[in-house]
Amino acid sequence: MNSKLIRFMNVNNLNPKSAVFQERVRQNLANAFISTTILSAIPGIIMAVPVGLTFGGFCAIYGAKIPKKLAENPKIDEDSGISEHSGNSETPSEDEKDNNEFFDFQKISPKLKILENSNNLGPQILEYLEKSQKFGILITLRDVATLLESPTTSENTVRIQYKKRKIKIVKIENSGILEMFENSRNSDGSPILILLEKGNSEDFKIQNLAENRQFVMEIKEIFEKNGEEKIVEKSDSEILIIRKGGVVWANSGF
Repeated sequence: MNSKLIRFMNVNNLNPKSAVFQERVRQNLANAFISTTILSAIPGIIMAVPVGLTFGGFCAIYGAKIPKKLAENPKIDEDSGISEHSGNSETPSEDEKDNNEFFDFQKISPKLKILENSNNLGPQILEYLEKSQKFGILITLRDVATLLESPTTSENTVRIQYKKRKIKIVKIENSGILEMFENSRNSDGSPILILLEKGNSEDFKIQNLAENRQFVMEIKEIFEKNGEEKIVEKSDSEILIIRKGGVVWANSGF
């Protein structure tokens, strides 16, 4: 029996066609596996670029999404020296609470509020300016003498050409807020703007506003659209717009 088995093995080893056939089968199977793997991966490789660009575009437009719990309760390193109550918080500060209670306003949008031009509004605005260390700059198409008793000078006034009229930009004393609000009720229809700036009014150069092209364009557009809210909302400045129907307060900070 052993001799038959040895003879059978020797016969197979001597058959070159069988060995070549087996080798070809192995090569074809290997090639088929590699080809199938590559073909399966091609769609993913092709789609990687557009999917990545699309995802990047959404992130750029809408921003990275932060889990709600993480956004509400960010983890603070104990050694960072930062309090959990510091930074931006949804809880309003004491000043914001005071101002919310101080002014009776209707919220139009996150940037705009409207207040009634009552007899109390002038004193309230004056108190707000003194408390927040701000001062006012009058911007109007009207004759300044009809709004303020104090005379204008070249040091506190600049004029900008607007169509056939002049836009007057006047740095005013905070005490002038009272008479201006009182006189503004006799309006000729054009809005009266008060730009609120923080700091010392004596150090502020009114000429800088006239040289600020973006600011001048914003002011002209506000007058052209008669103080429309959608136009005012484009501005990042804190502005009071006195017009018929109320006072629009842009970017009040509370």
